[in-house]
Amino acid sequence: MQGSNIVKPPVARATHIHVPDQGQPPARAAMRLALLGVAVLLVLSIGLFTWYNLAHNGRVYNGVSVLGRELSGLSHDEAAAAITEATTGYPAGNVTVSGAGHTWQLSASDLGASVDVQRTLDAALQVGRNGNFVQDLGTQLGSIVGTTQIVPVIRTDPAQVDRAVAQIAGEVDQVAVDSALDKDTDGKIIVTPSSSGTVVDRQALTASLTQAASSQPFGAASLVTEVQAPKVTEADLEGTKAQALSLTEQPITLSASDQTWTLEPADLRNLLSIDHNGDTLSAALSSDKLASYLAPIAQAVHADPEDASVSITSDGVVLQEEKAGAELDTQAAIAAIQ
Repeated sequence: MQGSNIVKPPVARATHIHVPDQGQPPARAAMRLALLGVAVLLVLSIGLFTWYNLAHNGRVYNGVSVLGRELSGLSHDEAAAAITEATTGYPAGNVTVSGAGHTWQLSASDLGASVDVQRTLDAALQVGRNGNFVQDLGTQLGSIVGTTQIVPVIRTDPAQVDRAVAQIAGEVDQVAVDSALDKDTDGKIIVTPSSSGTVVDRQALTASLTQAASSQPFGAASLVTEVQAPKVTEADLEGTKAQALSLTEQPITLSASDQTWTLEPADLRNLLSIDHNGDTLSAALSSDKLASYLAPIAQAVHADPEDASVSITSDGVVLQEEKAGAELDTQAAIAAIQ
């Protein structure tokens, strides 16, 4: 017999076959690329923003100018000098003031109008530095291709504005007239008439002038007037008039030793004063005026005291008795008269 080898069939085994990834869906891949691009752009923007800010630390950013004068890259002092040079002769023109039937033309020098270099410089340095990253980045990127014009800040001199207001008011004001106690041709006490006045509202005019001169070209200012009522009217003085008449219509006689002095009604009227106590008026004989009136009387009354003395004459021994002095008590006299 012929021998033969029997070969067993191979044993079948299950194995895991790794199939290479054929790629993500196109939409997801595109999104990842977009996010990666945004991240790179953001990093570049932050880096560019940081570099640009460091390069312009304390300096004006690109594209900033004042009246056409470029300030790009200038330091604080350099920019201040450039602004001063660029604004020579600025502002110009006149502020027109109208009202009360008048018109006035006030120049920049009349109002002390000039460029506030520091505030203008602050505005230039503030461009691209408002503290908001997105806005600052946009402003700085925009300045590379565009320009930012800074309008010069104008200031006025308050003292010169006040002088201008006073000058205008001096031409317009018709102040109120208070009623007063006076004397007629016969020397009698009378009450003079009061009248209302018209005056410039100085506060409003000051504000209007300051506003009109704050920009170029200058604007116009309006003159506002207001009625000024008298502080004292005829009715206020009726009671005071009666009081004044009672004080001045009868003479007063002063006597000292063998001397006399008479204050006639005319004298008393000259000594009269009207006192204001809040809203109340009262008539009285002025203490100061009375003191002045009594000064010559005090001199006439005055006498120095004399000591007792003994003298020997051809007629014998003479005894001179002492004499008391005399002095006017002015305050007591004033009180007695009043």
